[in-house]
Amino acid sequence: MNALVLEAQNGRVGFPLTKDQFPPYASVLPTQPPVNTLIAERKALQSALKRALLVAHPEDHSIHLQVEDEGLKVQALDHTHTPASEEVVPGEGQGEVRVNGKFLLQALEECKEERVHLHLHPGPKSPLLEIREAGFYALMAGLKAATPQNPS
Repeated sequence: MNALVLEAQNGRVGFPLTKDQFPPYASVLPTQPPVNTLIAERKALQSALKRALLVAHPEDHSIHLQVEDEGLKVQALDHTHTPASEEVVPGEGQGEVRVNGKFLLQALEECKEERVHLHLHPGPKSPLLEIREAGFYALMAGLKAATPQNPS
């Protein structure tokens, strides 16, 4: 049986493959430089995400990140994609993205550097957020912006 096996320091995990071949993962990997980069102090961002996740919509853990003059704005979004909380942490760069805050927090727990660089790439359906540092790589799809619903 063909399987993708990932080995880490604490063990290994296998994922069976369908149709006896690797999935077309290369088609979603960024091939161009990022269009924007958000830079933040890792510990401050982790703390802000933990607080935001307390009030973010529990189904998709929606968090909106946006660079502003005073730093990186971290907003928890509720079920209507309306900000439920807002906090600014030290940061710089350009751009904004909506992400699953739970996934981002898990990725940040693997980072070791004091400042984290969140690279934004255009994706096929939503932006891609990439974190890359020595010994660690994460790529996650951003959440699409909410589309207005017809009230009828």
